[in-house]
Amino acid sequence: MRLGCSNIFAKYHIPKILSAFSLAYPYIDINMYSGLSYRLYRRFLEGELDVTIVRGAHDWSEHHLELLSEPLCLFNKSELSFENLPQHSYIHYQTDPNLQQTLDDWWYSHYQTPPKTSIEVDDIDTCIKLVRQGLGFTLLTESCAQDVPGIYTAPLITKSGDPLLRTTNLYYRNNYTSMTPVKAFIDFIMNWKL
Repeated sequence: MRLGCSNIFAKYHIPKILSAFSLAYPYIDINMYSGLSYRLYRRFLEGELDVTIVRGAHDWSEHHLELLSEPLCLFNKSELSFENLPQHSYIHYQTDPNLQQTLDDWWYSHYQTPPKTSIEVDDIDTCIKLVRQGLGFTLLTESCAQDVPGIYTAPLITKSGDPLLRTTNLYYRNNYTSMTPVKAFIDFIMNWKL
């Protein structure tokens, strides 16, 4: 079975899932590919992946299953007021275009000026290490706080007062029941508790 999995879900959730799945179905071989959600979704659409776990909603006409919905958060070394955010250094994590658009929309609905980007990185671990050193704040999903106890996080709130959420979905095709490994994986995931 060919599985695509977003970087964040691959880091924080898929190891436990695949370990338990492999124990339950030792005869099923899994080829897993991690990466940015938009790239994996494209590979799925082009038939290179049997199933994919990606972040954000996509306009898919066949099957999908929401696995996780979590808030996007401000991360900083210490408590930081949202009022003063534009005056502080921002560490920009280069993410997929869909999430970047969501973050941009949130930012410009709250502030008149762009963020004061001081550092730009393409690796979550590097981004968090820079935040821990007090070099700036960043905006990531709540899952990313698992590795950094003691770091200040606060959910991003929309203008209507709701938390800004990011979903993670499993996408698969209508013919999944005819593919034994894929059906076994889908059934397993449907019973998994995140």
